[in-house]
Amino acid sequence: MNKSLGDGLWPGMYCLIGGTGAGKTQWAVQMAVHAASAGSRVLYLALELSRRELAARIVGNVAGVPWSDLLYGRLGEAGVEKAIAQSEQQVRVLPLHVSVRPRTATGRTRLTNARELRPALVVLDYLQLCGGRAGEEPRLSVGRVSYVARALARDLNAVVLVLSSTARANYEALVSNPARDATDFVGLGKESGEIEYAADGVLVLARHAKKPDVRVLVVAKHRHAALKGGADMRWTGAEFLASAVTKVRC
Repeated sequence: MNKSLGDGLWPGMYCLIGGTGAGKTQWAVQMAVHAASAGSRVLYLALELSRRELAARIVGNVAGVPWSDLLYGRLGEAGVEKAIAQSEQQVRVLPLHVSVRPRTATGRTRLTNARELRPALVVLDYLQLCGGRAGEEPRLSVGRVSYVARALARDLNAVVLVLSSTARANYEALVSNPARDATDFVGLGKESGEIEYAADGVLVLARHAKKPDVRVLVVAKHRHAALKGGADMRWTGAEFLASAVTKVRC
């Protein structure tokens, strides 16, 4: 994965695109936990998840158990207590800051406020929930988020990762095969054309052409490195088994 990214995520703005159930949030959470574990200050702006849901993903990643089993009690009371005991000390000291379902501020405002924290990595999950001005077209709202996110990445010398969904009409196009040019994946984000154009990198979680349990992280655009195809990751439906090696450069 690092090889595909040019030895990790370099400071700049990146857009991660995928369909419903592709694993966008889990990939971003695993990367955020890994970056924080390596000592980088991280800010995760979760505009859809509840605090409980995000906590389950973080604890599950640290404890090495599926977050959904932890959240929905499939581990049993003893299993949940064991997972929490295994991860509590590490999670408490992680420089990982979260803002969950902001009720009174848009995602764009939260990005602006992130300057006070001066993180090395900011995750905005996800783009389509960033409210704009009353009556404003979604395309214009996305444009404003794009401007703020890129300025934040530049001013803080940080990585800003913006998650974007895609229209259902594009689901069939989110399939990776060796013969396909990676740049064909640019422009598949829902209402995210402007942010993809402004981004330093566009990453796409695509399905593998032959392996249903594999997702391919396609690097469709990269201003800091040559395009080198994609990285295969086993997707269990709850976690990626190869994403914890991703570097965040700062």
